[in-house]
This record gives sequence, structure tokens and C-alpha cells, in this order.
Amino acid sequence: MGLTLPGYGEDYPYKANRVERSLVTAGASRGSDGIDTAKLSRDTGSQGLSGRKTTQVRSAVQGNGSGGSRAKKVAKDYSAQRTEEEVQLVFDRNKGALYSIYNRALRKNPSLMGKMLLEITIAPSGKVTTCRLLSSELENRKLERKLLARIRMFDFGSKEVETTVVSYPIDFLPS
Repeated sequence: MGLTLPGYGEDYPYKANRVERSLVTAGASRGSDGIDTAKLSRDTGSQGLSGRKTTQVRSAVQGNGSGGSRAKKVAKDYSAQRTEEEVQLVFDRNKGALYSIYNRALRKNPSLMGKMLLEITIAPSGKVTTCRLLSSELENRKLERKLLARIRMFDFGSKEVETTVVSYPIDFLPS
């Protein structure tokens, strides 16, 4: 018996082959051959919380441990410092302004490149109080003064920290 296909008449002389595929999930109805779950015990032998001992601790800061009205107020702690990541973020935010100054000087001297090492003092208010040039490979005093003046304008944001002094290197390379 043949197939009926449009354009080939009533009986097409060839029969269609039936394609069977081996499915990955064909044998999924069976259980695991490696683990016998019937032999597992749900009781692991633990004592639970009822068998544990607790210790009550009293704190000098919290009085009797109740946290009530006898709690002492803690003074503001300014022993924290600004992190390197915070300083890096501010420099990244202001990178465009610094490289704008550098690129203007680069037009006059295309071989201008090098590293500057700065010492920056940051007040708790976030303002730069001092910015000193420790070393420079640029050998361009006018450019260095402009860069230092721009860095003094950075705002690191007010934070309850001590005055922070950081050494910060900047590499200026023509792009």
C-alpha cells in the first residue's frame, strides 16, 4: 500500500520510513541502581536543641543584658579611615578632568608622559586640605601645578573618619 501525496497521484510508490529516536528519558521510570533508599534512616541520632546548654552573658555596655534604659551611649568613633577603594572611586570619577588638562599639555609636547606620586590629606568633611607632589616624571612644572590645583578641588564626601593621608600614583600615558 502506498502513500497519497499531492502531485504524485493516488499511490506514491515509496513507503515512508518510520523514524524512532532513543530518548534520554526513556529509562527514567526506573529508580537509581546505586542507592538503596529503603536502608536509610531518618533519625541521625542528634540531640536537637533540647540537649544543648546555653550561657547567658552580661554586657557592660548593655547593663543587665536587657537592652533597656540602662544602656550607655557610645561616643562617636573617629578611628575609622577612608578605604583605598573610596579614594580610587573619587579619582575615577575625576579622571576625565585630569586627562583633559594632560591632553592639552600633550598637544604642545607629544612625548609628554610619566608618573606622578602625590600625597593627599583628606579631612573628615571630604575636602582635600593638602596635596603635595612627592615625585614626578613629567618634568613639566606648569602641568603639575594645574593637576595639583584640580585635585585640591576633589570632594571625597563627608564621613565620620579621621583625617586621612594617602599616597596616590597617577600614570599619564598618551593614548
